[in-house]
Parts: sequence; C-alpha cells; structure tokens
Amino acid sequence: MAGDSEVEVFEKARVTKGYVEREQKQRLANGAVKAELKEDEKTWVLITTWPSY
Repeated sequence: MAGDSEVEVFEKARVTKGYVEREQKQRLANGAVKAELKEDEKTWVLITTWPSY
C-alpha cells in the first residue's frame, strides 16, 4: 500500500545521472514502494513513494 511521496530535484549542472540512479536504487533498497526518475532539460526529478504503516 502506497504512503507518503517525496520529491527531490537534482540539477544536471551539479550531479551526474549515475548519482541520481544510485540514489534511486538506494531508496528502493531502504524500503521504498516506488522510486521514479523523470528528467527535463535542466533537472532530474526523483519521486519516491514510501509505504504507509
């Protein structure tokens, strides 16, 4: 069952896509229900959904 969502924005000028992908995998390993990565011209957006207890 999905719970709270967390949105984090990463500027492409400051971090690599590999860094954001590692963050995504780490959140899934830490128990996230879903960790979705979106991208636009200047940013990567990581949307994490945590379970509700």
